[in-house]
Amino acid sequence: MDKNGWKQKQLFHSNMKNTLKFTAALAFLLLSLMAGAQEVWSLERCVRYAQENNLTIKQAVANVKTSVLSERQAKAARLPNISASFNAGEQFGYTIDPTTNSFSTQATGYNSVGLNASISLFQGGQIHHAVKQSGWDRRAAEADAEQSINNISLQVASAFLNILLFEEQAQNANRRVELSQSQLSVTQKMIDAGTVPMVDKYNIEAQIARDQQSAVISQNNIDLAYLNLKQLLQLEPDYDLRIESPW
Repeated sequence: MDKNGWKQKQLFHSNMKNTLKFTAALAFLLLSLMAGAQEVWSLERCVRYAQENNLTIKQAVANVKTSVLSERQAKAARLPNISASFNAGEQFGYTIDPTTNSFSTQATGYNSVGLNASISLFQGGQIHHAVKQSGWDRRAAEADAEQSINNISLQVASAFLNILLFEEQAQNANRRVELSQSQLSVTQKMIDAGTVPMVDKYNIEAQIARDQQSAVISQNNIDLAYLNLKQLLQLEPDYDLRIESPW
């Protein structure tokens, strides 16, 4: 290979190394940004967010507002009704002059003002009882809203704690898998040395399968618990939510 060919080859390898370094740095940066963008929620934040966004709570709060308006409307029935009217115009052609009661061809202007007022003096106590009923309806709606807030808050706290429990169970299951696999490696060496029978290996492999099954079940429980929490928070199922561990 001549001198120019050797330099081109070195330049090619140098460019490849720089490209790989740049790609690795870019991938590391993207992973860091994704990790930084991941939402980590505390229990307090979960409860507060559910109280502000859960549809059941929103419906209960809307019922309270409706009952308050109904109570105001019932109380307003005690007040008098007052209405006013004003009418003005001008007549043209062959008309009767209202001031002289004679026919006239001149334009005649007119206007009128009216004021009406009415009040219910007695309706058999209907207004009084309607006000009392609307007041009790408002109190019942407020109690229902408070109960809905408490129930949703407890459900969020329960879902949060379930995730922590299932994550701890998954960690224990994964540790058991690692221990069983280490035990299998030691047993294989002992079998090769002729100190233990082959059946011990089969028993350990069966134990590994059970431990792996437990690990899969624990992970499924974590996914379901997260889905339950997202439903309570009214979040999308694919929202990347992670909770904050207290320890």
